[in-house]
Amino acid sequence: MTSIRRPRDAADIHSLGQGRRTQIADIVRRQSQGVSTGSPGRAVAEERRERIVSAVRGRSSVPVSDLADVLGISQPTLLRDLSVLERRDVLRRTSDGAIVAGPGAASSASIDRKRRSSAHREFARLCVDLIGDEQTLFLDSGRASHALAETLGGARVSVLTNALGVAEVLAQREAAHHVLLGGELCPTGRALVGPVTAATLERFTVDIAFLTVSGVTGHGISVPGTADGHIQQVAMGRARRVVVVAEAPAIGRDAFFGIAGLEDVDDIVCDLPRPDLVRWCTAHDVRLHCTERRPEVS
Repeated sequence: MTSIRRPRDAADIHSLGQGRRTQIADIVRRQSQGVSTGSPGRAVAEERRERIVSAVRGRSSVPVSDLADVLGISQPTLLRDLSVLERRDVLRRTSDGAIVAGPGAASSASIDRKRRSSAHREFARLCVDLIGDEQTLFLDSGRASHALAETLGGARVSVLTNALGVAEVLAQREAAHHVLLGGELCPTGRALVGPVTAATLERFTVDIAFLTVSGVTGHGISVPGTADGHIQQVAMGRARRVVVVAEAPAIGRDAFFGIAGLEDVDDIVCDLPRPDLVRWCTAHDVRLHCTERRPEVS
């Protein structure tokens, strides 16, 4: 077997030649943009993305779960592909799916982002009411956790997180002590995941773990990715109280990776007190907190 020769020093690296260095830089640039570099894996990815665009084209909006089922791919893979296609200005992400990019799509996506941002602020206000002075918290990488970090204000708390965005916000708040877990960086969610993150998290105990999920049913809670989901599972095991934040599309939906049953949840923060959600929470003794108090009209 022929071994791969590795450069030993700077002079050896220079011997690769300017042309080769330029080629490597171009490959790195194209990969970061999601552009094919000619490998079989890239070709398969490009073919998959073309299928995604075809499935979305001609429809007002396609939920992620529907796309994953139709195309026969996992939700984490689909979410990565959607991010690539959005950077290329081919598709626009919506609250739980995608639409084809265009003049109307841009404004629709902007409106949707503003609506979600407002909803996350409402979630954050409810979550803050659950926090006592000097308590310790875990905040995951969900957008609701980011909004909660921004809403803490001058609260005297200690926060443990695996989210770079949360840590950046808390760095501006002198009253909030925070610890950023180490581990492998997942670029799509700017979250630290993997065995190092999990092992470090096991050394802490927190009063409340705030978890953002994409699915809530009578069977339990679920998320799109296994890496984030595993960290959330570990956080649940290290928390005295578990608070789940779920937007309306998550209610009644099973996401890709189930992380726990409702018996392991203490509180759920959501938009509306849907009858089925109220029934599940009552059966499992889960406290329900809603941003809107009116019942859902069926």
